[in-house]
Amino acid sequence: MVIVQLMGGMGNQMFQYALGKHLAILNNTQLKLDTSILLDWSPGRHAVNRSFDLNIFNVNEEWASKKEISRYNSQLMNIPEKIIFKARKLFSGDAVLGEKFYHFDADVLNARGEIYIAGLWQSYRYFESIEQKIRTAFQFRLPLSAKASELHKRIKATNAVCVNVRRTDYVNIASTANTMGTIPVDYYKKALDIIAAKYDKPEIFIFSDDIAWCKEHLNIFKYPHFFVDHTYAGEQFSDYMQLMTACNHFIIPNSSFAWWAAWLNTSGDKIVIAPKKWMADTSVNTTDLIPNTWIRI
Repeated sequence: MVIVQLMGGMGNQMFQYALGKHLAILNNTQLKLDTSILLDWSPGRHAVNRSFDLNIFNVNEEWASKKEISRYNSQLMNIPEKIIFKARKLFSGDAVLGEKFYHFDADVLNARGEIYIAGLWQSYRYFESIEQKIRTAFQFRLPLSAKASELHKRIKATNAVCVNVRRTDYVNIASTANTMGTIPVDYYKKALDIIAAKYDKPEIFIFSDDIAWCKEHLNIFKYPHFFVDHTYAGEQFSDYMQLMTACNHFIIPNSSFAWWAAWLNTSGDKIVIAPKKWMADTSVNTTDLIPNTWIRI
């Protein structure tokens, strides 16, 4: 059995599921999901309370029981169980397969036996050899709403560029701001210039959690543009993800949600531009986060 501990928003959960799926295939075993920490909204537990978001996709939802995860998740243990847990981890090393660092760790894919994984696992290299299986798992389960469907038709009829701007928690929550930082306006201008130099008459679709800020600061676009606010989000942001993925090209911020919207698009001639500085702490190695065919500026 492989158990994956889910945490964070939709994009983070997708990375975690993708690695868990690959390990389950490599071990010829079942994958189960642990949402015990994700859905624990106790005061101080999370900077932002999240929900289980993978049910907008065709993922196989098998839940790990408390008994199954208690062997690995020390936060669910009583004092005697914690002592046994620490001893087992010290002498056998089989307690938790944790993330040693941010970039790709090839040893993780060599794990065999009963596996419990905990981490972010934000690298396409953890699942690139089973890409089609991941794309199948992340097919959208929910149809577009009527409002989103109309916008989807407009997107598909144009040379659409998805511009995603992430601000709310990156600005208002100190811990997140210190970890991630925000992307400057000049980045978006440079990125659009790269796309416009290759493709004529782009139409810009700006997806953001802060449309008011975008209207004030992203007046740099000389091309037709449309602001896609959260009235287009749909259930658990399923419509938002589908609309973003429908675009031809992508200018993404340092956001895993936007990363997946760009990755799920299957166009062979898409241009995806991502920030070279993914985190405020530049000592964090994000080399393995961005596919080689994408552009970092």
